[in-house]
Amino acid sequence: MDAVNQLLMEHGGGLYIESEKGKGSTFNIYLPHAAPSGESKDPSGKSVA
Repeated sequence: MDAVNQLLMEHGGGLYIESEKGKGSTFNIYLPHAAPSGESKDPSGKSVA
């Protein structure tokens, strides 16, 4: 799980886990919004051609 969380954080997302004994676990994965088609961004968030 740590590797998954690290990868998500490197890309502006995150992993949140909730667990309750006897009921199970919930995994919430958050990903950043993608740039519009034809536009991409470097890891700092700046637009690149």
